[in-house]
Amino acid sequence: MKDEKNTGSSRRPRGRGIGTGIAIGVGIGVAMDNLAIGVGVGIAMGFGFEFINRQKNKD
Repeated sequence: MKDEKNTGSSRRPRGRGIGTGIAIGVGIGVAMDNLAIGVGVGIAMGFGFEFINRQKNKD
């Protein structure tokens, strides 16, 4: 069996970081009065969150 510290990490649904990034981006877009830029920023942030989480879970 694998190490116990990563229990359940494979069952965690992917895309949580992207959803979080889009939610933050929509908030930024509303504040800037430009929703399209906010969603674009949110998608970019979401992919960044996903990349960071995958790097953490690699070990």
